[in-house]
Amino acid sequence: MQMTGPNSRTAKGSVFLLALGLFAVVNAGLVALQPLRPMPVERIPTKPTWESHRTRDFMAGAQAPDAVLFGSSLMMIPTACRDADYLNVTIDPVVHPYSQYMQAKIAEKTGMQLKCFNFALPGGMISDHYMIVSSLFSNERKPKLAIFGLSLRDFIDSGVECAAATPAYHYFSRFKSEGEIDSLLPLSMPSIFNRGQYLADKYIYLLGKRLQIQVMAGDAISAAVTDLLDSSRCKNSGSDGAVATSNASSSANSKDSASNSSGTKPDSNPDAALSGTEVAEGMVALQPNAFYPWQDNSREYKKRFKGANDSMFKIQTEYFKRMLSQLKTEGVEVLFVNMPLTPANMALMPHGSYDKYMALLKQTAAEQGCGLLDLNDGKTFVASNFKDPVHMNGSGGKILIDQIAENLNKVNLSKINLSAKRQVAARDKAGRLSE
Repeated sequence: MQMTGPNSRTAKGSVFLLALGLFAVVNAGLVALQPLRPMPVERIPTKPTWESHRTRDFMAGAQAPDAVLFGSSLMMIPTACRDADYLNVTIDPVVHPYSQYMQAKIAEKTGMQLKCFNFALPGGMISDHYMIVSSLFSNERKPKLAIFGLSLRDFIDSGVECAAATPAYHYFSRFKSEGEIDSLLPLSMPSIFNRGQYLADKYIYLLGKRLQIQVMAGDAISAAVTDLLDSSRCKNSGSDGAVATSNASSSANSKDSASNSSGTKPDSNPDAALSGTEVAEGMVALQPNAFYPWQDNSREYKKRFKGANDSMFKIQTEYFKRMLSQLKTEGVEVLFVNMPLTPANMALMPHGSYDKYMALLKQTAAEQGCGLLDLNDGKTFVASNFKDPVHMNGSGGKILIDQIAENLNKVNLSKINLSAKRQVAARDKAGRLSE
């Protein structure tokens, strides 16, 4: 006979409380014992993103690239568009991490052969650049030159809730220890309301280790299937087993090939590279000498510049100082490039914020011994160099890179040149290493 009424509700409540209490005890024990050891970063599952693609390419090879470009899409788009024009081929920016035109232009102006890696990311904030530098750079693996394409938006974007809210922060957090993440909390998640997921991952053990458990479960299933197949082969004749294995391998390769193909026509608009949470090869195809119709993105930037956002500016400034401190310690030369903008975008900025930003750049460059190249002078670029009020096209990319190459004397070239005379590895037209 089924219980109903107050007694039934009381019994259910007691079972729930008992289960909750048991879970709390087990979870506390797991948190205290930490039975799962940290997993190598490369084994942690991740979606294909700009961060994951660029990290894979940056870490490939025995040496780090000689020069690394940082910035947002303001640096990312015109650099990629210029390479399409320079090489006179259609390029896929997902698999084109090097700036071949910059490499050629620096060689022309200075005689140095520098591999120039483009680590600019859509919506990149200063804190995102810090996460890259602090996660991937070391005394053993670092560039000789870091070039930062900067704008006010990188310091005050009101569309970003906190530093920890960006895709770059989420991705590069996997390279850091729990202690390092905890030490960044006042900067990355200054409000307790920003820390919901962080606290859940930290104090609910199985939730925080979900990706690691996923990998371990996959390993266990794979091992079990392998044992089962090995057992089956022993029972079958050698030839039959070999045929079965060959067919299974062929089928698997066919599925992998199918899964890597999006089946959709690549988008020729560089803006397609900025949208979506996942980035796949074949998603974007930048045509040489392409014409991009003018787009007005003022509505978007009104939201980004809706206030001076002094608290965010202060936090990003601290990330800026920490990042430069590491680069200085590791002997990396630094060049700041104040990116060009149109008057239409400048008019949207909160009153006084741009002057405050420029004062910070000048003061930091003087204190840290960094080079500073101000390209937002209203003279170097014209309206036809832009595809919208902030993003340049290939013609703008050419001027941008030409100016950087011509002004490398703002950094210590003799220091860079000490080990930069080696030959650069040959690349195909996609910018990939051919070795």
